[in-house]
Amino acid sequence: MESPKRNHHLIAVMVTKGTERQSNLEIAKKVERMAGSLNGFSGYNSFGLAFTFLSHHFEDAFFLFAEVLQQPPLTQKNWKRGGG
Repeated sequence: MESPKRNHHLIAVMVTKGTERQSNLEIAKKVERMAGSLNGFSGYNSFGLAFTFLSHHFEDAFFLFAEVLQQPPLTQKNWKRGGG
């Protein structure tokens, strides 16, 4: 059985690996165009997602952040590969 810390780390990694509609490369390019950064992080019993960007990209960034958060690639295949 996976330790809780390992599961949180895995989720934090996988949440930035794309969505149902976009690959991680497409997302990375959009984030770069916004002069931003998108990172997952984890603690012992939690995980989070941090997104920074220039304020004039707020609307596009908000929808991208929502998509990444709501549609991570949490498939059985990705889970077994460790989020890669």
